[in-house]
Amino acid sequence: MVAVRRWLDPWMRNRLFRKYVVPFVAVVSWALLTNGLLEIYFTYKESREQLAQIQREKANAAALRIEHFVREIERQMGWTTQPQVVPVPAALEQRQIDYVRLQRQVPAITEVAFLDGRGREQLRVSRLAMDEVAGGADVSSEPRFRETRGGRVWYGPVYFRKDSEPYMTLAVPHGSSATSPVTAAEINLKFIWDVVSQIRVGRLGQAYVVDRQGHLIAHP
Repeated sequence: MVAVRRWLDPWMRNRLFRKYVVPFVAVVSWALLTNGLLEIYFTYKESREQLAQIQREKANAAALRIEHFVREIERQMGWTTQPQVVPVPAALEQRQIDYVRLQRQVPAITEVAFLDGRGREQLRVSRLAMDEVAGGADVSSEPRFRETRGGRVWYGPVYFRKDSEPYMTLAVPHGSSATSPVTAAEINLKFIWDVVSQIRVGRLGQAYVVDRQGHLIAHP
């Protein structure tokens, strides 16, 4: 520092040096500093935009996998809605066999019910409880029956069973008339946890799934 000061002292006593060189150096230094700050800002902005694009791509990919998961269950349920060719007394027994077969094909279905054209629950096959045949409970006012009138497939909101695992109801009508029966299934959405756990965004980024009301469904 002493040597540098000795070297600068003669220059600093020089009026021309102080008048022209010092301001020039200050202007150049300010320009370099400003340029460096601008470069850092635009690099940061570009990095954020790239990260946002990666997040959108991963979110869209996850959404497509979840949609495919639900659509595939709907497709599998489709064959249970075909007209039966067995006599009426044996219809419920045959349908019970079909529902057991459906649960074997689709492990995510924990419970499936048959609602007749009046909205009466005539059959329920469950992994979590005893099967119920010809119970006759009136569910005509429930969305799983009411919302399927006209041949519409109904996707219920996500709910949590015993405050632990996410579920949703999927109801598929057997026709388009106002008196068409319905097959309604309760679907375990643990699959979504597997999808979310595989998403990686950078080193510390995490993904989570919410429903349309903003309620948390799945997170790592």
